[in-house]
Amino acid sequence: MNLKKFNDFEINGEQVVQSFLSAATNLTTASSARLYASDAENDTRKMLEQLQAGNGLYLTANDIPEDKKQQLITSSLDSHIKKIQSEQIEDSAIKQTQQDQTNLEKILKGKRLTINSIGNTKPFQAVWQDPKTGNLNPTPINSKQIKGTIEELSLEYNYIVVKTSNTSRLLTPRRHFFITQVIDPQTLSPMVNIFF
Repeated sequence: MNLKKFNDFEINGEQVVQSFLSAATNLTTASSARLYASDAENDTRKMLEQLQAGNGLYLTANDIPEDKKQQLITSSLDSHIKKIQSEQIEDSAIKQTQQDQTNLEKILKGKRLTINSIGNTKPFQAVWQDPKTGNLNPTPINSKQIKGTIEELSLEYNYIVVKTSNTSRLLTPRRHFFITQVIDPQTLSPMVNIFF
């Protein structure tokens, strides 16, 4: 294992990738829970919308047939519980991601690293500065490896910004950064290996 000591913490590239994977999994679970709760709520609404308003204007509890009351009570309670659960899952996922983000930034910002793509993935983009406008423009690149120092990272948005080395900036002065995705958002599989 390739452990390096940064700011009195030992960490390796595998642990960084696992932090990104954990964040992606937690945030995806929260999103799924939110959709599941929304579906449950919509199912209950559909059952209620099929009923006729006794007064001709709006539905009241008296308009619910006796044979449907228990089903609607259960469905309503279930949808409310799922909504609360989804909020709790999302809150927990966001807090954990923010805590991990803060810890990783303290440990890793400004550290030199090498990132290799895995298999046929193309996770890298180069960020070029337009000499006329000064705008920065990301462009996909086919490189299998990038090197530099960590400028920024985001567990929530699944990227690492790598500042190019001084030598690289001398050879290609308009290229300022590389950006890499760490986790494939479709498969939740790592796209890169990280080495310090």
